[in-house]
Amino acid sequence: MFYASFGKPSLEFICNHDAVIRLKLNEGHYNADFNRATAELAPAHVERNRTFKDVEAVFRVPFKIAGMRGEHSRIGNGQHVINMVILDYTKAQLLSVSSEVNNGRQALSVYLSEYLEFLQNAGNHVLFSLPDFDDDRLRVSIDFSTSGRPVLGIDSIFGISVEKINSYLQASWLKSAMLAGRGRGHSVDRTALSLAEYRSTWVASESLIHFHVTLGAPRIQALCGEEVVLFFTVDEVVFYESDDFEKAPKQQYSNWEIAVIVNVIHQKEDDGNVTRIVLDLSHCRFVHYLSDFPDYDDQDNDALECWQRLIDFFTVDYLDIIQSAQYHNIYHYDIRWPKPTTTSIEWTDYVEEESHEESVWIPEDGDIGPGPWTKPAAWQDITDKTDMQGFDQVIAISQGAINAHFQKIFSVAQVNRTDQTIARWSYEDYFRASFEPLTVRLLSNNKVLIWVRIKEGHVKTLRKWSPWAESEKHVFENWRLAFEVDIKMNGHEHLESMSSAWTTTFEDSFAFKHHGGKNDRALKHVYLDMQNTTFIHEFSSFDGLYSHDRRSIDKVQAIVTYLQSYYFTQFISSGYHVLYTIPVWKPTTNLPSYALTEAIFHVHSPKPVTRLTWHQVTKVNEPIIVILGMTGSRPLPALRLTWTTNWTLRATKAISYGTVSLSKRVFLEERLLTLLAEVNALTTVIVQPFRLHNNSWSPELTTLAQAERGAHTRWVLDTEKAGLLKYKWEHRDGWSYEHWGSNDTMNGNYSVHCTTKNYLEIPTIFKSGTLRIALRGEVTLQIGVNGATQKWKAESSAHWATTVDAYSEAGGLNVRIPKVAIPEFRKSQADGDVVSTLYTDPQLLLKKHLPGSIELSGVLSEFKAFEGTWQSVYPGTSAYTLAQPVFNKKGDILFELRPYSQLSASVSFVPPSYSRRASGAITSRSPSAVRRPSNFARGSIHQVLIKDAEQGGIVVGGSIGNGKIGNGNGNGLPRVPSTGFRRGDGRPTPRTMESEIDY
Repeated sequence: MFYASFGKPSLEFICNHDAVIRLKLNEGHYNADFNRATAELAPAHVERNRTFKDVEAVFRVPFKIAGMRGEHSRIGNGQHVINMVILDYTKAQLLSVSSEVNNGRQALSVYLSEYLEFLQNAGNHVLFSLPDFDDDRLRVSIDFSTSGRPVLGIDSIFGISVEKINSYLQASWLKSAMLAGRGRGHSVDRTALSLAEYRSTWVASESLIHFHVTLGAPRIQALCGEEVVLFFTVDEVVFYESDDFEKAPKQQYSNWEIAVIVNVIHQKEDDGNVTRIVLDLSHCRFVHYLSDFPDYDDQDNDALECWQRLIDFFTVDYLDIIQSAQYHNIYHYDIRWPKPTTTSIEWTDYVEEESHEESVWIPEDGDIGPGPWTKPAAWQDITDKTDMQGFDQVIAISQGAINAHFQKIFSVAQVNRTDQTIARWSYEDYFRASFEPLTVRLLSNNKVLIWVRIKEGHVKTLRKWSPWAESEKHVFENWRLAFEVDIKMNGHEHLESMSSAWTTTFEDSFAFKHHGGKNDRALKHVYLDMQNTTFIHEFSSFDGLYSHDRRSIDKVQAIVTYLQSYYFTQFISSGYHVLYTIPVWKPTTNLPSYALTEAIFHVHSPKPVTRLTWHQVTKVNEPIIVILGMTGSRPLPALRLTWTTNWTLRATKAISYGTVSLSKRVFLEERLLTLLAEVNALTTVIVQPFRLHNNSWSPELTTLAQAERGAHTRWVLDTEKAGLLKYKWEHRDGWSYEHWGSNDTMNGNYSVHCTTKNYLEIPTIFKSGTLRIALRGEVTLQIGVNGATQKWKAESSAHWATTVDAYSEAGGLNVRIPKVAIPEFRKSQADGDVVSTLYTDPQLLLKKHLPGSIELSGVLSEFKAFEGTWQSVYPGTSAYTLAQPVFNKKGDILFELRPYSQLSASVSFVPPSYSRRASGAITSRSPSAVRRPSNFARGSIHQVLIKDAEQGGIVVGGSIGNGKIGNGNGNGLPRVPSTGFRRGDGRPTPRTMESEIDY
């Protein structure tokens, strides 16, 4: 199977753990069927033999030093040690063979491994080292690592690739470099800067030579499984004769590289979840022949003195510094960390919510609740479990809503001629990039991960942390850079670095038009603190970064610097960091139900979500932003909302923007029931005292509203069951009069009794898109006489019923009373002997005192606050509308937030005569239902209108032109000719539709 004649082998020690043995094969042959080489009595097929001649095979072999202690009088001085080198041929690894037999490399590896094992069994693996025969307590120690020439090529240690370790070192250096670049003039932790920059004046030293060194990313090369060469890259070092660095330097060098050899330690922690590789800096050795010092002249005494000062620093003081900063951890990995992939941060295309109204959600593993669920089922689940915990208003905004916000402003910026910062940006000739929409992941403690996704661009690297004009342009594409950012809330007047262009844009926004410049309220903003961002290398990706040169990390440093120091400043100036605007009112009377007098916010989630755990969060458990508010100057009950349920819908693949909830106290009790209590007063008939006069009887009635203004007519909760909150108002009033006189024909008992029963039913079961509040009442009047000459009773009643309906439409909520509540009277029924001259008809009495119709204009006006744009929170410069109204069993009213649609408003617009009566119905419209489009929205709105019109959409009384819509309604929209599209068949009339786009 195998035969060889050998020449003289050679052994070379490359480090303190491995040696290289070179086997000289003069001539021989091997059988290509090497798989059978270890089988006993395996026949060899001669035709499979391959001959070779003058072949060299190189193996890496681990070794250990062991000593034999002894004592002999002739040696003297007592004990002695004979050191031996013990090679472990069983763990030999083939490094190379002569090129002539490359095709037989695997075969030779098998046969020669057997040969080396044979040598070990024969005892040829033990060699004598230098003996130690004296007794001076000093031991002979040979540092093979520094004395030999290493044979590199090991690509992993402890099963971890050298490339991964260097990537970790680059990430650590980049964090240090960013601190160094941004820390000028600020108090910073010098040890944290030490991987990128250091000054000799930062530590006490007796040396008269001082220096300032700026460093590139360190890297390692593996000598063996236990030792590495650590290279410190010196971008620039400047030496001074004193600690005054403003004076001329003594010496100056660049592009040096200092090599030291250190041992490495492999650590496993936290039940094996954490892997760490740590430098053992207790025994670090400088290696001159692996270092590089261009332009250094060792014959120059000044240069030599400076060089020695720097080497002493890096082999002594600097090691303590980086260890104190934990930079001696050259690799750290937790298997529970998010995987560095882009799939977790990709943003799906924008999809309108309405198109998925009944879509089905099948929960993922770990999601809360059974499934599958439809959207109505999910909304009902939210309704059943919400708990406002004493807050008057809770606004929940989903993570998807924030991503949709950035998607929208990105789409608008692509066609915006004045500000395209979020779509494309450049900084002089140093940096240029075209972006994709920002994506975010909410974290606990009011933080968020933001991915800046760069589609393509170019960058020039930095020099001394500043733009460097002489750098070449480096082209890149498909980079994703992650940053951790705080979310904050502050008043409008405290926003800093805002451009005049944004101020103009914001003054055209819904929030400012509704609430800006008012003395009775102020605007607060929830915004991203883009002035203080933390770059997260672990969650960033750089396609093609490591495919060119080892200094490619400089490109990352440059891009991060341009983003943090320049781009984010422009981002703030353009107002893109402002997520939401909340009006906060000053304490006063007669505020609307949505008017917050106090507002706070926080990120809300069932469990803490950090930068290390966000990837484990399923869609149903994603964090949300909750804005918590109080009305009527009431104090906040707490600073946070404890977790009870998902406040936003997660039941569809479409975007769920958020939820608004008004407490039972604020809307149902203080508003709705109070207004409906007036109906009780108007429909409660009471009897006034009466007596006989001139042999006649005329009962007198009135209503509680007329007789006792401000009378207590509050509704009482009757029961909550079968999906209804049932309230009632019951009132009974009567008067009995007894008359008796001698021979008086009018003697007898006279009585009048009136009973009022009103009922209110509020559903707590969600019906998709509709809320119907039912209101009904009945008034019964009884009149009776029991006398000597007559005995009779008469009765009549009136009943009425109506509903208040709230519908979810494309343009938001529409509240109407479909039927005017007009009392219907039952004809009087009399029983007994009625004397016509004394008979009073109860039906006529009821008609006289009950109103001709039940007035609900106050209720309708209160519901108008929910129509059109919602006025307690505004996304960016746009607005939300409300949909899917429902009460929960506690009496809180909940709505789903949806983005305001300009097109929808034009379709559903009714001129702002706040209420009108037509065909027995009362309809209400808020004047805010149609607004002038904001600058951010006009271009995209125009496109939507054209598209819908071309597809047979509905445009009622509206026109398209100059990027605007118009109804001639006096609300800032121009009156322009009709397009000629009509409701119905979706076909255009022969009239011409003219349109001019003006972005």
